[in-house]
Amino acid sequence: MVNSGAHVPSSANQGDAASLASEFESLSADYQNVIRFAQHRHGIRVVPLQELKGGFTGAFLYLVSVSSPGSGQLEHLVLKLDRPSAGEPDELERHKRALEQAPPDFAREHMAEVAFDRVELDGAIAIFYRIAGESLHGFRPLDAFQQQSQVQAIFSVVNREILTRWNAVAAGFDQAVHPQSLLSRWLTDRLGPERNIEKFFKEVRRIDADRPGLIVQGRVYPNPLLFAREADLWGRARPIDAIVGFQHGDMNVNNVLVKFGEDGANLESYYLIDFAFFEERMPLLYDQAYLEIAFLLPYVATVDFARWVDLVTGFASQDIPDPQRVPIELAGAAAAISAGRREFDQWIRANHMSLTDDLWGQFWLAATAAGLNFCGKGGLSEQQRLGALIFAAAHLKRYCEKFGVPLPVDFAHLYEASHIGDEPGGRTVVSVSPMPATAEPEINLPVQPTRVIGREEETPEADDLLSDSRLDPRLNRDIGRVFVGRQRELAELTAALEEAVSGHGRLFMLVGEPGIGKTRTTQELASYAENRGAKVFWGRCYEEEGAPPYWPWVQIMRSYVQQASAEQLTTEMGAGAADIAEIVPEIRVKLPDLETPPVLEPEAARFRLFDSITTFLKDTSQSQPLMLVLDDLHWADRSSLLLLEFLAREMGSSRLLLVGCYRDTELSRQHPLAETAARLSREPVFRRQVLGGLGQDELGRFVEATTG
Repeated sequence: MVNSGAHVPSSANQGDAASLASEFESLSADYQNVIRFAQHRHGIRVVPLQELKGGFTGAFLYLVSVSSPGSGQLEHLVLKLDRPSAGEPDELERHKRALEQAPPDFAREHMAEVAFDRVELDGAIAIFYRIAGESLHGFRPLDAFQQQSQVQAIFSVVNREILTRWNAVAAGFDQAVHPQSLLSRWLTDRLGPERNIEKFFKEVRRIDADRPGLIVQGRVYPNPLLFAREADLWGRARPIDAIVGFQHGDMNVNNVLVKFGEDGANLESYYLIDFAFFEERMPLLYDQAYLEIAFLLPYVATVDFARWVDLVTGFASQDIPDPQRVPIELAGAAAAISAGRREFDQWIRANHMSLTDDLWGQFWLAATAAGLNFCGKGGLSEQQRLGALIFAAAHLKRYCEKFGVPLPVDFAHLYEASHIGDEPGGRTVVSVSPMPATAEPEINLPVQPTRVIGREEETPEADDLLSDSRLDPRLNRDIGRVFVGRQRELAELTAALEEAVSGHGRLFMLVGEPGIGKTRTTQELASYAENRGAKVFWGRCYEEEGAPPYWPWVQIMRSYVQQASAEQLTTEMGAGAADIAEIVPEIRVKLPDLETPPVLEPEAARFRLFDSITTFLKDTSQSQPLMLVLDDLHWADRSSLLLLEFLAREMGSSRLLLVGCYRDTELSRQHPLAETAARLSREPVFRRQVLGGLGQDELGRFVEATTG
């Protein structure tokens, strides 16, 4: 032990090194024993001063006072207690190698030292870390911080400095790497048969691990385990250039120690610990993705799982979650992840602009690998492991769709949640039950059974419930959640979508009282639209005061901008980009050289804005159909309604479906929407459908479908 300058008088009673401080007695027996063994082996006495955090994976971190009775020395260290998997590498050797190879200033400022050899006993380990030149008071692991601004700061700094400082010299490139090869390098022998990931498929979820596709919430995702194993599944996917360098390998929430200033706002210092999986010349970005899923999984135990899944599956279509669509209980988590990803995107733009697609692709693959890794951690709950697998599948789908890898047509059902009610007062019933052994083993597209809660069978009398001849039969195949009735409404909605896809734009108003199912019906149509190849974007009007003008349109445009490249925006928006950027400033982030629009009279400026947005939407829909949803239009501001009217007059020859939902009970003759609806009804593109309550037969079938 290095002399810290603190002297313990020899007359002080330090006690027997084999004895255990009473504060440790609440720990499990294996942790108590390994602490006793560490004291005996190193001739030290360990007293806990503060528990820093108990990790959700079973690890514990303590600020401890460590004395050496023989030498009279004492210092403060961080003690980590954990249960590593069998066959993990020697941490001390890896840690020394990591310190030796890192840039000296980064190692000194951000990499903790190992104070003693690692001690292991009966599957438990004890590791003591020293942070040189720092008082340990105030340091906490990442997951001990709850304030959103602090967590955002941590993600920003760690994501940035892993690339710009730790890998400043080590980073290089491997050219033309096959995506399956990257997954294999990150996951190594975890992909083998009868390993934990495959066992989760077979023994926990009871589904076939060899199915190339998985159904989550009624949508098809590639099976990350099989895609990581088999290069043939990728078809003619092009290789990507991959950045390589130092990899921590276990960037868990307990392995990032952080200290903020007294004001709680300034991040003063951080240290990385636990380099047992350190590797050189590994594909980068795995650490960033690993930290994300490690940070997200504890939320599974505290929030509605279906809402958690909705957040994670959103990564299949956009890298930065739309804060307006994130559940409030997950807002902090989404903001932290967004902060880290923005740092990554800025790093790409500053250093490797021409490799934007490849580097984002590498990140999606890294997230796939990190999710699979956590899926294989047997110490997690079933929901957490399932969540990790869905995280992996969502990012793999993002990669496949961006790089033209076909989605599978042979699949197994992985997870479904049945949402009952789409308005306040509705409830959510979540199914995480595995497939029963009696489930039909062969499921191939286009047939897709509707999932009943907890069972892998078709909804009772499903054919009868969706037998209306006007309803496109593909809708029945593509909808994965319990949905009873609405045959006529869905028939008209899908007919409008098909007309839009064929080049005849449509505006469809869905009207009804609160809780009648407007949003739920629109979700079914959105699922169908996506499977028909359309992009779907949502905007929701805000009830309270304070929302800016055009708020639902801003949400739609912002969502589109976030998933588009700068080149794509330049091509699709053309000269109108500067006008649209007046209400969607995110455009200027991607197109910083945009000119400022000329100063005009308000009416003229509004016309330019309306014309630019309309032209953009019409032109963009020619390459891929668009479905835009304006929800809660009864709360819309007048500017948003005027834009809606303008677009309705111009969209006839587009491949655009615009769906508006509103409560007719909220409208009086003086309501702005009442005037707008009257004018819209005269447009050829306009359609309107009033949703009523379910009939007695439909209600009976609904109860039967949702209760089994």
